[in-house]
Amino acid sequence: HSPFQNGSWTGALGQIMAGDFDLACLFYQLSENRLRDFHYSPSFQRTQFILVSRLKTELMPPSLRSPYEVWIAILVSVFIQSISLFFVGRYVEDQVHSNQRLQHRRWETFTTVEEAAALIETGELVLVMTPDG
Repeated sequence: HSPFQNGSWTGALGQIMAGDFDLACLFYQLSENRLRDFHYSPSFQRTQFILVSRLKTELMPPSLRSPYEVWIAILVSVFIQSISLFFVGRYVEDQVHSNQRLQHRRWETFTTVEEAAALIETGELVLVMTPDG
């Protein structure tokens, strides 16, 4: 597109100037250099830039909490979940304490057999259950 590289046009206009094309349907704006070297046909279409926007048909209700409705909903749901989990935890805890077999048991996981053997010798551990059975 650039004019006059070594005295000639380049791009599509250069191909027209060299005779490769007889006619081109391109959108080039008029400039002094182009008017000197090329013949423009009159444009049948005007290019106008128009900005269209829709009018507001109704006003938003004036409310102080409107921008924060989503945040209020999130906080309320977190609060409700916290209370629900609290009561579920209390229910499960009551169920565990009501089971007499598990009431005085201590559950531990050991990394080595020697650690479990040391607790058995001191009497702190009575029964060891492994994942293998």
